Amino acid sequence: MIAMPPRKSKATQTKSAKKKKNAAASPVPRHGNRSIVVGVALLKCIAGFGRSASLGEIAKAIDMSPTRTHRYLLGLINAGLVEQNALSQRYDLGVQVVELGVLALGRADSVRLANEALLGLSKACNAPALVVVWGTNGPTVIRCEQAENPSMIRVREGRNLSLLKSSSGRVFLTYVSAPLVDSLLKTELAKGKETAAVPDPETLKEDVRRQGIGRSQGEEDEHLVSISAPVFDANGALTLCITLLNIRGWLDTNPDGEPAKLLRQTADNISRRLGAGRRTLT
Repeated sequence: MIAMPPRKSKATQTKSAKKKKNAAASPVPRHGNRSIVVGVALLKCIAGFGRSASLGEIAKAIDMSPTRTHRYLLGLINAGLVEQNALSQRYDLGVQVVELGVLALGRADSVRLANEALLGLSKACNAPALVVVWGTNGPTVIRCEQAENPSMIRVREGRNLSLLKSSSGRVFLTYVSAPLVDSLLKTELAKGKETAAVPDPETLKEDVRRQGIGRSQGEEDEHLVSISAPVFDANGALTLCITLLNIRGWLDTNPDGEPAKLLRQTADNISRRLGAGRRTLT
């Protein structure tokens, strides 16, 4: 006589099914090295907030207990991938994540070409030059070239720029699809209303399309002015923008000025090398 395995009770079966369902719904993948998988999932979770987050918020979003979440966060802090504010105790992405992200972006053709052109542009215009891409929190600086500019302006890599007040932000506002910019645009418009300084987005877009560049005349920083030109890929999509900035009075921001002409020419050359062809300004 063959002995049959004992049948599971309905309660056991229900508990097992619930466990499988929760595992499937968890934001943490089930396969691979567990510590690495959870660590990456935590980094993605924190990045998804778009701001610093509390332990409770992170634990809830990743569907883990606060105790276990805290243990993994400590490991990420020790690796420099996560930082914790000493006062608020909230968590955010660390400097190592920014550095790794910049290195990864640097391997992309458009970024490589922009980086190669940056030094010559900065020297020719005697002004700091930036490469700016669209990141999780909007326009993000990934390269700053000072050349021999005497102003000693330094913009750190990883800095986020205003969508409405910076020249590069206005380029992204013009050429990035609405679903990607809507949330950030609403936030900036709301803040602008509090200070009675709200540039009209549609007017900004028209200016960028007409002039071929975005311009900022001290709106983001009263001491600085900047101009930015878009770089397009083979599909005609905006891939990044190149920016010149300097102290007010030290950079000609006129759309017909020499710096603007050199900036547009540099951006157009990169766009053509990416297969975008020559842009026509409308």
